[in-house]
Amino acid sequence: MGPLVPYYGVLHNKDFPMSNQHTALDEQDVKFALSTRLEAQGFDVYWEQKNAYGYKTFTSSTLSRPDILAVGEPTFMIEAKNGIHSSETYDALLQNQQYINQYLDGQEYQVDGETIDIDGFVVANRHSMNGFLFGDDSMEPVNSHSKGRRKAVSQGHLPNREGQMTEMFVRIQWRALKRRTDCEVASGALLSTTLDGEEDDRPALLWWRDNYQQWEAL
Repeated sequence: MGPLVPYYGVLHNKDFPMSNQHTALDEQDVKFALSTRLEAQGFDVYWEQKNAYGYKTFTSSTLSRPDILAVGEPTFMIEAKNGIHSSETYDALLQNQQYINQYLDGQEYQVDGETIDIDGFVVANRHSMNGFLFGDDSMEPVNSHSKGRRKAVSQGHLPNREGQMTEMFVRIQWRALKRRTDCEVASGALLSTTLDGEEDDRPALLWWRDNYQQWEAL
């Protein structure tokens, strides 16, 4: 295996127009950045609470719910974290699985009184727009990939590259999901097609869906 390549990309306050330039970004700013990227791909975006950005809200049958609902093809929920501290992202793993369990046990999400069918639940944070969930993530060189991984990449089931910490995070999500034999929703992370080397990057979902790993550019 070749040397690991550290990744130190991070979004700055200038990327968020409503952020105070002299303070750290908060979760609301990150949610706004994620939302605008999804809107650019044609998704209708709703937040879990009233907000200064003017997004309409969704409701649920319990008070415990994710941060963002993206309605389109596919329709999915996002547990969004700031991402400054890794502990926040680790917490999101457990929260995401809790939301999945609640949904499978009958929880409903509604917009303007209409029940929305959910395809999956994902985790995202400030690093998602760069293809990661951790700011100090590292990637293995492409030439170190196994034959199985290269095949999965060629078939569109995995991105060309992955951050090692993000990879472990997502695989743990998938294993937790498969413990539910009745599971008909997906679980994973909202990342970016920068992992495939695209300069004009788009949001992309790396998740376990329909009993297989899927890499879906939006």
